[in-house]
Amino acid sequence: MTEIEKALLDALESLQSEHEQQLSSFAETLQSMRIEHAKGSKLWAEAAATLQGQYGVVRRNPRNFRQPSSSPATSASRSM
Repeated sequence: MTEIEKALLDALESLQSEHEQQLSSFAETLQSMRIEHAKGSKLWAEAAATLQGQYGVVRRNPRNFRQPSSSPATSASRSM
């Protein structure tokens, strides 16, 4: 095996090792995110159940009310 082949083989092994470490780190991050997501979902469900028990079921008002505009520019354009 020549010096160039040895250097290429060492570089390849080094890259492979780095790649495996990155994949392992990424897998740990994903696992952590899933656990955090599960905790967050559970806390959200508990909070929603508590609030529903205290205030009843709260729904968003489906009607969209326009807020009157009282800016001087709007008043001036209406009077023209």
